[in-house]
Amino acid sequence: EERGLYKKMKVGEQLLYLAQLKGLSKAEAKEKIYHWLDKFDIKEWWGKKIEELSKGMQQKIQFIATVVHEPKLIILDEPFTGLDPLNTNLIKEEIQTLKNNGASIIFSTHRMEQVEEICEDIVLINAGKVILEGAVNDVKHKFKENKYRIEFEGDRIPAFENYNVTDRTKNSVTIKLNNNIDGNDLLIDAVKYGTHITSFNEILPTLNDIFIS
Repeated sequence: EERGLYKKMKVGEQLLYLAQLKGLSKAEAKEKIYHWLDKFDIKEWWGKKIEELSKGMQQKIQFIATVVHEPKLIILDEPFTGLDPLNTNLIKEEIQTLKNNGASIIFSTHRMEQVEEICEDIVLINAGKVILEGAVNDVKHKFKENKYRIEFEGDRIPAFENYNVTDRTKNSVTIKLNNNIDGNDLLIDAVKYGTHITSFNEILPTLNDIFIS
């Protein structure tokens, strides 16, 4: 019966109900909910039914319901599903603000580019077993292949005949070094060729590459 009544509630009533379940008084809940609705520029949704909202709109309401009582532990499962790029960035900014304010956030997703952008640490689980964990930057360095990309300008194209060139374009070259050769040695040789170098970067694998590997 209670579940049936909840489903009949409008967006504002549902948010009030959930916030009070988390310990807020009605006055506190209303103030905080209005704050979030105003922040997301969706105050007109107060009197709408959840069924009237798109998937992306529902995601924003679920996000508000999750954080309105300012929890110290937040678990987000694919929070960007159905959101356009503008609203995705909006939610990302709010996640970062919550983290800066002291919340611990567990972010569950299969989108490795989002993990790379948002997370500090990663745990990769397969069939209930942890197969990879650690700081995102440490994990990327662990799987690096000693590859470097050099970008340059001008007509003088270096041959790099003494190196393992894995990719070449008009103005760039990608080289995989043997483990006993340092990137600084490559840079010195590149300068010796007399080429105008505009960029020299070590290529780290993406988390998507690591996931597939």
